[in-house]
Amino acid sequence: MTLRPIFCLLLLCCLFCTSTSSLAGDIVVDAASVIDVNGSPVVSSQMQFQFSDAAIEALQSGVGLHIEFNLKIKRERRFMWDKSIVRLSKRIKLERHALTERYIVIDLLEQRRRIFDSLDAAFDGINEMSDIPVGSFSELKNDNYTLAVRARLDIEALPAPMRPIAYISPSWRMSSGWYEWNTLR
Repeated sequence: MTLRPIFCLLLLCCLFCTSTSSLAGDIVVDAASVIDVNGSPVVSSQMQFQFSDAAIEALQSGVGLHIEFNLKIKRERRFMWDKSIVRLSKRIKLERHALTERYIVIDLLEQRRRIFDSLDAAFDGINEMSDIPVGSFSELKNDNYTLAVRARLDIEALPAPMRPIAYISPSWRMSSGWYEWNTLR
């Protein structure tokens, strides 16, 4: 008789653990490179966005989600720590229009906006707009450089009543981590 309540408790714990892990979202960087756009270098990356159920529910309810893209360029040095050359950020906002039920992707740096019929198409649009212009590499010499990019959901941009929940809930902590590669010779 005493094993039955313990078994039920273990079963509930297993169900809770599997259900919360399926609710978590993730951002994955598949590839990144430097491309030439009209004579100036741009860091372009391919990412997969899998937002959590909580983030999608908030988006459907009218909360705009901000995605921040970060870029670091470091010069590799042999006998010292690597020197940070460039740190740039770019922000994109994803929101849902309540009347048309379409998704709007807004590049907050260049003030460009695009409208999409589905959430998957909006994620593709975020991917297209995630390119970060670097400016000029004329000051960089023929050394080795390490580039790193990441994307993350900006919890600080959420409405104030949602932030405490987002801080403690793993379903709101979506970040790709740093994707690094060596180029720029």
